[in-house]
Amino acid sequence: MGAAEKSILRIFLSEGLLLGSIGTAAGIVMATVICILQLKFKIVKLAGGSFLLDYFPVKLIATDFLLVAATATFIAFSAAWFPARKASRQQFELR
Repeated sequence: MGAAEKSILRIFLSEGLLLGSIGTAAGIVMATVICILQLKFKIVKLAGGSFLLDYFPVKLIATDFLLVAATATFIAFSAAWFPARKASRQQFELR
């Protein structure tokens, strides 16, 4: 409807990145909450009795969270890029 190719690409790409960012942020928040709950309340127990620990040990490491966020952002960008490029090159006609 008169939009330039780059404008359409930017719209679709920003929409994909927005959805990916929301999913990444929600996943990181949920993972942090679950890890904190495991540290405080030892929710996940280890079956057996032959282990030194009775619960599943977790450790919050900032670089792990950053690596997961970067990977999820890259995947979201890759998943948004190809459809955005295809949509921007699509020729529309009004009849």
